[in-house]
Amino acid sequence: MSVDLEFEMRQEYLYVNVTGVFAIAEACRSFSRILEAASPYGATKILVDCLQFNGNPNTLERYTYGEFIAEEVLRCQALSWKFAYVGKPPLLDKGRFTELVANNRGIDGKAFDNIEDALDWLGIASTNKTSGQGEIIDE
Repeated sequence: MSVDLEFEMRQEYLYVNVTGVFAIAEACRSFSRILEAASPYGATKILVDCLQFNGNPNTLERYTYGEFIAEEVLRCQALSWKFAYVGKPPLLDKGRFTELVANNRGIDGKAFDNIEDALDWLGIASTNKTSGQGEIIDE
């Protein structure tokens, strides 16, 4: 399985478009890449758009991913960063289990089913919400 990431540094946040099919090992590697892409730009607000990402992680995979996120954020000393994920079922589960696992470990993250709510939660000004304002980051 493969996961493709496209990064765009916008005025107030890093936008990450994720495509492919979920596999736990690749999802973890991808999250590490997201942190690496954000650091040089000083991005502390990250929107991860998974609307074109498919999969149905089981409970253990959801737990593992949430725990991995927390460990990586701690390792990178990015505890003040905010992470908004946007997805659709079945990737995004009703109970938001991955979110719960990560948040219980001190991560400021939330999952949404639409980009507008995610941007509002990140505190992005309405003038900075549209695409095409940022710098495409080659990874």
